[in-house]
Amino acid sequence: MSWPKNNDSNVEMITDADGQYTLKQLRAGQYTISIQFDDALQRSWTATAIESLPVAEKENKTGVDLQLIPGVALIGKVVAADDGKPVPGVQFGISGPAHPQGISRVAQVTTGADGTFSLRVPPGDQDVYIISITIPAPGFAMPPNREMGVKVHDGTTESIQFRLPRANTQPVRGKVVDPDGNSVAGATITVTSDQTPAYNPVTCQSAGDGTFETPQFAARAKIELRAKFQDMATIRPLVLTRAATGAQVIHLQKDALVSLSGKVIDPKGKPIQGAEVDLYIRMGNSGYGRSVGKTDAQGNYKVDSLWADAMYAVEVTGDGFGETDGPLLHGRAGDVTNVVDLTLFKLDSSVAGVLLDANNNPVAGQRLQISGPRSGYNDVVTDPQGKFQTPVVSRDQLTVYVRTGQRMTQHIVHAGDQKIVLYTAAPKIARRPAAQPAVTDAPVAVASIPIAGMPETGPADMLTWQDWLDAAVLLIVGSALTILLNALAAIRGKKSS
Repeated sequence: MSWPKNNDSNVEMITDADGQYTLKQLRAGQYTISIQFDDALQRSWTATAIESLPVAEKENKTGVDLQLIPGVALIGKVVAADDGKPVPGVQFGISGPAHPQGISRVAQVTTGADGTFSLRVPPGDQDVYIISITIPAPGFAMPPNREMGVKVHDGTTESIQFRLPRANTQPVRGKVVDPDGNSVAGATITVTSDQTPAYNPVTCQSAGDGTFETPQFAARAKIELRAKFQDMATIRPLVLTRAATGAQVIHLQKDALVSLSGKVIDPKGKPIQGAEVDLYIRMGNSGYGRSVGKTDAQGNYKVDSLWADAMYAVEVTGDGFGETDGPLLHGRAGDVTNVVDLTLFKLDSSVAGVLLDANNNPVAGQRLQISGPRSGYNDVVTDPQGKFQTPVVSRDQLTVYVRTGQRMTQHIVHAGDQKIVLYTAAPKIARRPAAQPAVTDAPVAVASIPIAGMPETGPADMLTWQDWLDAAVLLIVGSALTILLNALAAIRGKKSS
């Protein structure tokens, strides 16, 4: 059982013989509760997660129950693209009503000898994707559609298929040595590739004789190898193309690592104890983040054992505070780089509103993302009346992201707005009847901006694409007419002179 929080940390426990569970010492905030089944159970049962459960400081909640249901059978098969033969051992993640997107744990399945997998899911939209960050299986490359969306309906069985192209794949083998050429056991080797997602590098460890073997990569991949052990590390990566053959030697140097330190304060300059510190790491085209601890009583933090060739940015947040981040920094090997003081502002305001469909009906259970430069990122879900609310920092300008199916829009709001009205599609009815359970009394005007590559949706009183086209035509015609009149005036002026 998992309760991932907005900052992607989570608490897990196992239910007792009566199916009961108790979670203690939770921070105030919003939680999502979901069940993580084993392979056997998830073929028979599922459960819809409870999303955005508010937990106040010192509050005790009871009766937060999850109901097991048979759900819908989701069956998948993986085959070779050229001959249709089954591909075993491919791992998949599935997010949906049982494991909403944005939480740290999802349902996981692996194809068997016949290339198939199956599990039970609640009705609704499911996102099925290949988990591997290198190759899906030995001898195969990632397909163009490594992620597939499917909508499952109650009382049916849904089937999907992935077709994998064959590829020449192989691991990188080698040895890690110290400055004197001695073998180094237990060194951590980090592997990044232009064929893998940027957010998650691959790691492995050297054996007792210093040798190592990475997972398999496609032969066309460009690979960077870094290694470290205690105070030794590579200052620069060993760069390979998979055309390279033979064992590779990674040389470690002393005093080759970087440290970062800094302080977190409030607007009055007072230190904030217990602020959570996350580190963003960028290595070449790869970038990912991880939690690195909390600030001490003086608001200080320090992060050690970092790569010298990477760039870093620190992001901090705290109980009752928003978020802030520092600049992207390049540290110096063997030295401590000081980060500028980072200021956190209190979550002393809020935004609230309602989400409606094209018929002005409330939309329940819709996930919204609300972010601001000082408030940080908030993931909220509309309640049964389509309403939403989240704490923010006063005077902050915020962006609300609404995604429905393949449509995505962003809406600009401001801290303190309490009567926001958003739509999943342009409303068919100009005015909402008073009987609708929505926000009334001068709703806040919201600017809707379509995201590049996504179709636009928005309220009826916003300009449509036809409106913009008409305006553009008028502007072009008007500009041309102005130029023509100015030219005629100039000609007349020359003739009169």
